[in-house]
Amino acid sequence: MAVTVEFLQSVPYFSGLSVAELDSIMEFIFEKTLQRGELVLIEEEPAEVLYFV
Repeated sequence: MAVTVEFLQSVPYFSGLSVAELDSIMEFIFEKTLQRGELVLIEEEPAEVLYFV
């Protein structure tokens, strides 16, 4: 699934943002599919990204 402004508007975290605000962050948002058992993050390690599951 491609990440679109319409999709982001359906996510409660982003629902209060305007289309212009969503457009400005679209370049930083991407979909990532992980394989079973693949690590998303390691506890107590600094985060480089924010994941929505």
